[in-house]
Amino acid sequence: MTTNYTLTLTNKHLAIIQEALNLYFRLGIGQVTDLKQHLEANTLRITTGTDRCDVEDALYVLDKRLAGCGITNATDRVRDACFIHDVIRHKLAWDDAIEQGITDSYDNRIWPEMFQVWFDKPTNYGTLPAIEINKVEG
Repeated sequence: MTTNYTLTLTNKHLAIIQEALNLYFRLGIGQVTDLKQHLEANTLRITTGTDRCDVEDALYVLDKRLAGCGITNATDRVRDACFIHDVIRHKLAWDDAIEQGITDSYDNRIWPEMFQVWFDKPTNYGTLPAIEINKVEG
């Protein structure tokens, strides 16, 4: 069964979603140079504090440590993307839990079944307000 949603977002939200999907589909079709460009533009400064770093070294460093959305060296755009992701993940997790009968409302978190982080209220480390997500009933 398909569930429909409406999203209310700004042009800045939409640009971040478009950029994320662009990177996702390009990686899926094997255009890995786009990953290198994205890492150089957004991530390498996080790992080294500079704009120059070997991509393989950066991937190794990122893979070996926890780097959350609140990391201070992340760009605003990366933190905004993380927040958009977390808001969507949160809404889908709660809707799934209600649909599966784990809980009966958004105010009733059941432990330990709903222990995972995606049930936590998203924290906004970015600059944009939350997107609005509404489930279409009927």
